[in-house]
Amino acid sequence: MPSMRLVLRRVALGSGALLGLVLLVLLAWVASNWVDDAPVPTPPQLLLGPPKAGSPLFFAIQGMLAPPGQQPEAAGRAQWQQPTALGAAGPVAAEPAASATTGAARLPALSGEPLSCRHPEDCPRKLAAASAQIVNQLQAHVLLGERCVAALVDPRYEEALPLKLTASTPLPAYQGATSCAHWFKGQALVAAAAGDRANTLLRLQQGRRLADSLLGGSHTLISKMIAVALTDQRLDAVAAVALLHPEWTPELLPLTAALPAGALDATGWIKTEAAFVRGTIEELSKQCDGHAASFASIMDSGWGLGDMLMCRTGVGLLPNATVQAVDREWLERWTFAQQGLDTLLDQSIAQAAQAARQPSGNSGYCWRNSFGALLAESPLWIFGSHIARQADVETHRQLLALALAAQAQKLPLAQRITWLDQQGLTPRVRARLSWSNSGTELIAKPWMAEFPGTDPRRADMRLAVAVP
Repeated sequence: MPSMRLVLRRVALGSGALLGLVLLVLLAWVASNWVDDAPVPTPPQLLLGPPKAGSPLFFAIQGMLAPPGQQPEAAGRAQWQQPTALGAAGPVAAEPAASATTGAARLPALSGEPLSCRHPEDCPRKLAAASAQIVNQLQAHVLLGERCVAALVDPRYEEALPLKLTASTPLPAYQGATSCAHWFKGQALVAAAAGDRANTLLRLQQGRRLADSLLGGSHTLISKMIAVALTDQRLDAVAAVALLHPEWTPELLPLTAALPAGALDATGWIKTEAAFVRGTIEELSKQCDGHAASFASIMDSGWGLGDMLMCRTGVGLLPNATVQAVDREWLERWTFAQQGLDTLLDQSIAQAAQAARQPSGNSGYCWRNSFGALLAESPLWIFGSHIARQADVETHRQLLALALAAQAQKLPLAQRITWLDQQGLTPRVRARLSWSNSGTELIAKPWMAEFPGTDPRRADMRLAVAVP
């Protein structure tokens, strides 16, 4: 039987060998992560071009809730100059309750029920039944309405973008846009309840002008999603008026015409999001350079020893390699999007299905540029819900256009399935449409349903169609 000393010696030798092996692996990892890649130019497809100054409508929306006595556009320009970090949720979170110069209170945002409604609620039916509550909801927003109408005198919309995008770049304020969308919708429904056809159509057209402007002129992903939401709202308003007045359906049909140019183009927000990620990595690298000056500065700033190692040596976080990995991923997305939103959507759906089949333990660890790879890692399917929402705004528009067309033609129930087959729809679109409740309800399956999760927008879209 071996002595205790011999056992301890063997343990010590084994531990030493294991430690040596770990040290060799660590040294090999450090050697692989010591030298960064040479910098390369950004792919031309992902270049944003010159900075975008922003249109008058953009700034008017930024200042839409400015205190009485101020001009929205001027207030919006002044607000836009205030530095606001992305981490603080953009200027929306930073908007003061009162003006620092006049002390006057800002206008209240127009929000809440019944005007605020979200799928899968039957928003058209809910809105059509709520005219009395909507009148009360609009009473405190006379000045807001005047400003919303005035802002649309020049409906050209371009979101302001600086030359450099980082995590510190301000985001637009969205409360002004959503408040105006609610105001136009509310006024249309109140007018419809009163039987005022001309004013109803006017307010619906103004709501469309606002939504179309933002949908076509938004550059960032979050702004595009806000524009999608506003478009869904104004389509719900048209459907609600059609419920109140089926005889007005022929005049409502033009409000379901094609969405504006750029509405279904994802290449713009892909370039912008790529620039955000690229700029943020470059900004972190510069901050790292500043903090790496001394051990004391890192300790004072709250950075840890691991951060110090990466900052001093670049080990595990190679800025150039990380930026190039980011650009490769976003260039692939841009290439899909350039072929059309359908192609981008199909690729995202396929990747989401593949990710669901992969073992949960797959962490995607990379030997070289290990930490940088984690920063760059963002598979296409992660953006699937955003891509699906952009596609589903067109699904919503097509659903409403078909429902109103069937209603305008006073289509008998027995002919509705055949009629739907004769509308020249692509197989892709036709496969997602069906009749329900004996042909009194037209249904569309949203693209959101192709992605896992509990988002309520995965539920079917439904619109009632009057029976002649």
